[in-house]
Amino acid sequence: MKIGRTIFLIFIIYMWNISSTQAQRLFDKVPKEIEFDHSAISSVFSYNPGTAISVKFSDEFHITGILKSNNKIYNNLQSVLIECTNYKNLKFFISKRVNQDLSISYIGRMISKDIEDGFEVVDSKPGKSVLRKIMLKEMIVE
Repeated sequence: MKIGRTIFLIFIIYMWNISSTQAQRLFDKVPKEIEFDHSAISSVFSYNPGTAISVKFSDEFHITGILKSNNKIYNNLQSVLIECTNYKNLKFFISKRVNQDLSISYIGRMISKDIEDGFEVVDSKPGKSVLRKIMLKEMIVE
């Protein structure tokens, strides 16, 4: 009887670990890199906090949420924070920089304290950026 309970307990612990692992990785089904046009995100910098936002990065991946802040830090630097509603506790922080040649660069992160994966925004070529998957566990040094 004790062996049966022990096996059952091990099974429960194993299943709990599997479900925890799946819950911690939110973007397993999303490609590692998604290239998108700057037009996909350029409009969010013109909205006021409290505005509902929808950003379509590709046919397979989009976010919706509420714009929490929109700050023009310098003449050439503006940052916004979007609290996503279609991914629980996900925050999308992105900055727009106007370069000296008047081209625009974007940089940002899409992360949550409750998940171990996320995305960073990096420039790829003029007028385009890439969402690149990151593993937060690998970035944090304890």
